[in-house]
Amino acid sequence: MKGLGDLVAVFTKYTGIRFIIDKIFKALDKDCGCSARQDYLNKAVPFSKETFEEVTEEDKKVLDELFKE
Repeated sequence: MKGLGDLVAVFTKYTGIRFIIDKIFKALDKDCGCSARQDYLNKAVPFSKETFEEVTEEDKKVLDELFKE
């Protein structure tokens, strides 16, 4: 995953949003601009090793509590 654009693309695919958007824009015979938006978001908010190294121990505890089964 290169950045935020890839994350949004995965989210919209698995929630069905992308399917609906594709159908609407296909019926309109237009490009939705999703690929360009995905590329822009990947460049604007890239994910890197440093991004995840900024997570503190306190953050990890909070996340553990939130996602505890």
